[in-house]
Amino acid sequence: RLGKQRYVQKKLFQWFVEQKFGLPKYLEKFEKAEVFEVEMLLFIDEDFLEKKVEMDNPVHRRKLFRKIEEFQIESNKFLNFIENNEVPPLHGVSHVLRANGFLSWELLGHIIHVQKDLYTVLDITNKEIVECLWAHLEQYKKDMTIPLPIKTSSTPYMMTSAHHYHHDHNHNNNNNNNNHLLHHPKKSQASSSANDTFPPPVAFKVSPLEPALNSTSSSLPTPSAPELPNNKGTDETDNSDSNNNNKSHSHPLEEEEFEGFYPIEGATTFQ
Repeated sequence: RLGKQRYVQKKLFQWFVEQKFGLPKYLEKFEKAEVFEVEMLLFIDEDFLEKKVEMDNPVHRRKLFRKIEEFQIESNKFLNFIENNEVPPLHGVSHVLRANGFLSWELLGHIIHVQKDLYTVLDITNKEIVECLWAHLEQYKKDMTIPLPIKTSSTPYMMTSAHHYHHDHNHNNNNNNNNHLLHHPKKSQASSSANDTFPPPVAFKVSPLEPALNSTSSSLPTPSAPELPNNKGTDETDNSDSNNNNKSHSHPLEEEEFEGFYPIEGATTFQ
């Protein structure tokens, strides 16, 4: 049963990314799925977390309907800032997109804790937003496997204009077919153009001599780096094929298979 749900989730997510945001089609797809886990696509509040939504339950349907509308409103706000090449306002980490099968919830949590200028409502129906976020995540994972401080040739992992990462490649938005985002020809200019509107990148505290599961903030003192809310797990990657993606930065961390992530303070609600 769980395997079937995961399969349906993955198919629905791929469909959701490829299509424009359409509420009737959205509900129609989930009606066919009978039951699904809300965490896959929606930013959700604490009382709705980890609960199943039964599409034949009118109360569940109304609540889901409201959340879809909220998501559409919030994502449109975010898109307006991106289109105007402006920094979205930071008013607390209140809304987060949970995209199970697209990126790990914990990895997104690390980025939000460390790089707080990254606004946390993302429109995954916009291809350029998806690609920009993927490049952001891939650079984050890449920098987690090399000694610090980070060299100037390493592009800072921050949300610049989505157009910096736009390209014509087709990809399936999963963990197995996205390493080409690291090699976009415009990527080398993202660092200089980002300095006009974004604060400088954060220097992560990662020790190349210790396993990721044991590293702490004291393992690599960096005066310029702010304290992280929870240092455990900030140097972890997800279960994608990082061995193939980052051969140029070979490191013992890349050889390990991480089955899970440490919980992060506030990672479930981001109030």
